[in-house]
Amino acid sequence: MIPIKTDDEIAGMRAAGKITAEVLDIACRAVRAGVSTLDVDQLIARELAVRGAKSASFGYAPGSQRPFPAQACISINDEVVHGIPSPTRFIGDGDVVSIDLVVAYEGFMGDSTRTVIVGEVSPRVAQLVHETEVALYQGIAQ
Repeated sequence: MIPIKTDDEIAGMRAAGKITAEVLDIACRAVRAGVSTLDVDQLIARELAVRGAKSASFGYAPGSQRPFPAQACISINDEVVHGIPSPTRFIGDGDVVSIDLVVAYEGFMGDSTRTVIVGEVSPRVAQLVHETEVALYQGIAQ
């Protein structure tokens, strides 16, 4: 059975989602050639703190796994999702960068991923990213 949310719970969900969207907007604008994935992750940490929120990923350790050491998962190109930010992993021209952010705020979660194209990419890559976005919005519309 799916529980019906109260107006206050819906407001809490919206607040967490709004923070997630705001922080992802800022992080995506920071993605550019020469920036490390750790630089983007540290920006996310600062922006979450300003909003009184936390990363739900940081320290997450299901089962016996090591705790996740970052605020967000940042993956470059064909790297499978859940890439761990690093001070030695630099974003380059032509990269496709995905940022997966899960925010905890006042008992509610916001979870979203965005993909950023950095500089020039091949027409094939640009088409793949575009068609993926179109499919997302078609799914949402349904």
